[in-house]
Amino acid sequence: MKVYVDFTKDQLSKIDTAYKNKSEVSLFLSKDQFLQDGNFPINLSSVQLDRIKKGEKITLSKTSVQELGNKIKTFLKKHSGGFLPLLAAAIPYIAGAAGTAGGIAGIVSAVNSKKHQNKMEQETKRHNKALEDIVQKKNGDGLYVKKNLKKF
Repeated sequence: MKVYVDFTKDQLSKIDTAYKNKSEVSLFLSKDQFLQDGNFPINLSSVQLDRIKKGEKITLSKTSVQELGNKIKTFLKKHSGGFLPLLAAAIPYIAGAAGTAGGIAGIVSAVNSKKHQNKMEQETKRHNKALEDIVQKKNGDGLYVKKNLKKF
């Protein structure tokens, strides 16, 4: 018989462990956990229902656990989330982005430094060439210490 159950956190944890281990699980279920609009539909035999009415433990088979485990995973994906879990998951990415930004800033600084260095080299070459042109021009008679003195 198909029934809908709202499991407790401890029961969900036990089912999840059994799901991961691919084994069966034994649980105590109370009558008030069965709801018409419960979260998890499961198939229970009449013997299992009688045991629940008596307050005894029931055992879910490996197949039932696997089916239930898949439904639990789907349920948890739909009903989990919010801002804080997202923030906790994003912290490594934020730290990585900060590190990347620091690396990018270093690269930009190096590029700008190289551009400045190239401009300074061009200016130095231009200046030196201008001085060489002045020296090579023969506009005078040589170098004089004072006017009307002997040429060196």
